[in-house]
Amino acid sequence: MLLKPALVLFPLVILAMIAIAGNAVYERYSLPQGEALVPVETGEKAEKAETAVEAEIGELRDAVTLAPEPAPSPSPLPGTPAKVPEKETSLPPPLFHPEELSANGELSSFGILSWTNTHRMRGGLSPLVRKATLDSAAILKMNDMFQNGYFEHESPTGVGIEQLIGGVGYDFVAIGENLALGNFGSDEKLVQAWMDSPGHRKNIMRSSFSEIGIAVGRGTFNGKMVWIAVQEFGRPASECPDVSDVLSLEIDALEKEIRGMSVQAAAMLAEIKATSKSDPFYDDKVKEYNAFVSVLNKNIEKLAGMISHYNTLVNAYNECVAE
Repeated sequence: MLLKPALVLFPLVILAMIAIAGNAVYERYSLPQGEALVPVETGEKAEKAETAVEAEIGELRDAVTLAPEPAPSPSPLPGTPAKVPEKETSLPPPLFHPEELSANGELSSFGILSWTNTHRMRGGLSPLVRKATLDSAAILKMNDMFQNGYFEHESPTGVGIEQLIGGVGYDFVAIGENLALGNFGSDEKLVQAWMDSPGHRKNIMRSSFSEIGIAVGRGTFNGKMVWIAVQEFGRPASECPDVSDVLSLEIDALEKEIRGMSVQAAAMLAEIKATSKSDPFYDDKVKEYNAFVSVLNKNIEKLAGMISHYNTLVNAYNECVAE
């Protein structure tokens, strides 16, 4: 009597995610091997001695890769894909200069831009490009401080730089704001006063900032005639790689599907183990299980590829923001 060829259980694999240096790295591992499911013929043809049957089964086992046993319940995928960092803001304390107004002291947005870029170029940095949307935000900020009598990055109504910049339609990955109030005598002296302040200097000399908006005006503040100057620095989102929210949602959906399939695969294997190998439906159950596990493994491979691609995008975005 010849035995029917053994049906091979495809290995069921689960993804493990290990957080390294703040980013998720994804590895594959196989679950521990379990009992091989080797269907044999029964009935009149099953006349060989038990020892001979066992010997032939042993030969078959040596010739094939035995299927590992899936976990009795789905193993959770530890960790998550790499996280997209929060957008950055830089807000040094506003600069107050209490000197009385000089009759000859005049400030201009053109002069402030010129001296700002002079300092950047002296430091080996590219000059900032003036952006109309950032100009609009700077003008709104200056007028609001004059009209409502405050000198802070956040207005009395709770409007901060992110709402201000977002309100004019500027999509950014990094922004900063310099404020000055007082009488500085000239554009050069005003910019130098900012450069002498560590926080304001950092904004002016930050290599990742590429655009700027400027507003400067004279008016009454707390009963005195003073100048208020505003610089809005920005790095537009278009300068950094896009991290797809759609891809993140697809990863979540596929991971959920894999978890459900893992539960189903475990139930199918449990049913096979509870079925006698002489049962006429035993072979069919093994075939169905093998086909199901094949699809599951393909989904896991697909998930690994999606996560790898997503993490590559996030890493590129992180590097861009950190420049």
